[in-house]
Amino acid sequence: MNKSLPVDHFMKIHVVKVDDDSTVEEAEEKMREHDIHKILVTDDEVPKYIISDWKLWGLEKSEKIKKFTEDFEEVCVVASGTIMTAIYPMLKEKSAVVVQDVKREKILGILTASDLVRNTPT
Repeated sequence: MNKSLPVDHFMKIHVVKVDDDSTVEEAEEKMREHDIHKILVTDDEVPKYIISDWKLWGLEKSEKIKKFTEDFEEVCVVASGTIMTAIYPMLKEKSAVVVQDVKREKILGILTASDLVRNTPT
């Protein structure tokens, strides 16, 4: 892997997300629908948290996600074009990095440590 490439080269461009006003049940349904185990939580399209399916387990299905945010992992946001050498330390601390067009405040993609493992030659 060329570590001088920008994060845009490795990120997933299809970002599954849910607003923090959604219920736990809605988040679980979206995760099942897309066959994923983690989902991005936003507040009016601003990335806030990454939550995994096991963090939702046992929570009241009808409750809003924002009721439980103190238990969720805060998301790390980086600008499009950030080189991978700057991303590696972040992925040691966080399970995912959200890539954003900072001028337009638009989410462009997401990168997880698992994505790096899949893209690294053996």
